[in-house]
Amino acid sequence: MSSTSSVFPKQNTHPSFEILDIDLNGDVFLLVSPKETIQSRSHGDGGNSDGEYDSDLNRVINPNNAKESAAKLRVSSSILSNASKSFKALFAPCSVEGQDLCNSATQSEPKEITITGCKKAVVYLCALLHKRLDLVPDCIAARDIWALVELANDYGCLALAQPLISEMLKSPAQEVASLPTSLGIAYILRNESAFHTLSSALVFRWAGSYATIYNYQCCEDLPIDIILRLEEQRAGARVYCLGQLNIAIAGGKCQVITSDPPKRGNDSMKLTTEIMHLMAETLTNGQASPTFCAVSYLSARSTNDERA
Repeated sequence: MSSTSSVFPKQNTHPSFEILDIDLNGDVFLLVSPKETIQSRSHGDGGNSDGEYDSDLNRVINPNNAKESAAKLRVSSSILSNASKSFKALFAPCSVEGQDLCNSATQSEPKEITITGCKKAVVYLCALLHKRLDLVPDCIAARDIWALVELANDYGCLALAQPLISEMLKSPAQEVASLPTSLGIAYILRNESAFHTLSSALVFRWAGSYATIYNYQCCEDLPIDIILRLEEQRAGARVYCLGQLNIAIAGGKCQVITSDPPKRGNDSMKLTTEIMHLMAETLTNGQASPTFCAVSYLSARSTNDERA
């Protein structure tokens, strides 16, 4: 994946659309029109700044897509058709769009076909199917990853998208606020590798109560065992760090800070930095200390299945 900050690098030449050439020789312009997104209501919330409740549906209507502009993507109908039965049906001669595509086969300009959906999800899916991963940023918001999951599932190519989705979920650049939703997605997709990485990140990086995770998208069905084990592992991590500090102090490797403020570069500050680096290295390498580790996806899943 690329570190490109925007998936729309081309200068916009149309007042209504952002334009992206995914395939320079493509025969179709996909006009992606954003649709209204409805999210499940959060546990214990009465509404929030991200959306308003519809009392009839008991859901939260997310207004973010209302601000999202449409997109114009140049793609290959044959590539999309080979990867997805839904795209194949869309471009088939028996469909209105397919007939228009056949009629415009002799024209120099690609045929325009309109679809609705999350713009970023459509871009990521088309980029994946065209093997244009340079158009996919390294760090993607969890809500956009879930939109990609839903879109790939709707178009019958979720299996093809799974490797890319797994890499998105395991990105070390993910913001802390995205970790719960990403964990929920990994659980839904039964992605053990991503689940392990994300639970490790939550042990090290989550500051608040793990009970609040249920307020995040895709986390409603996480078994309580996962929450309890996250709390257990984090407590173990803290005990481990305190133990290392005590060993270092007892061995004369550092001293208790008595100056106020502490002197820059003193032994205690250096040791604290070393421990933080060690923890980060342990997390990055997927290693587990004798005291704490990531939550086991398989055991959590099997426990939940037994209760069901």
